[in-house]
Amino acid sequence: DVASAAKAEVLGPLGKLVINEVDYDNVGADDAEFIELYNLGTTPVSLNNLWLVIVNGTGSAVLGQYDLSSFTEILSGEYMVAKSNTSLASVAPNTRIIPMAATLQNDNEVVLIEDRNTNPPTIVDIITYEAAVTGYIQEGFTTAVDSTVNPGDLSRCPNGRDTNQNGVDFSFVSTLSAGSANICQ
Repeated sequence: DVASAAKAEVLGPLGKLVINEVDYDNVGADDAEFIELYNLGTTPVSLNNLWLVIVNGTGSAVLGQYDLSSFTEILSGEYMVAKSNTSLASVAPNTRIIPMAATLQNDNEVVLIEDRNTNPPTIVDIITYEAAVTGYIQEGFTTAVDSTVNPGDLSRCPNGRDTNQNGVDFSFVSTLSAGSANICQ
């Protein structure tokens, strides 16, 4: 249950798995959205019963949830990208793709990795963007905003940095890097 996980306020990363990059608002049609996960640790992270969850910032409705268990683990230094089958997002070669049916919204929203091996579930990592969302304040929110005019996305800068403060960790960058290290200007 996402709401219970949020209220558990268990902070960040299991191993070193983080949400590293989010492109939720594209120039023109929103047809290239993606979420990038990254294992910045030195050992593989088991994905058993870990879920990628997208929550609407207005009303807290779950827009999509994706069981990562079928991928077994994410290796040290590996990137995985969640995107729809129709997404035009350009992804680095050999990157494993997490099929995503939901689209990301262009306003405040929450993307989180939830560990459902615990009761209540715990939050492994979370990004809340554009505005605070009640019940999802564990790492604050970033005021960095994706653009409908300029290509780019929200990226951890430097790549993989996780201080558990979204306002510090994420910046708008103009170079998309799905499946590879973030290019921070």
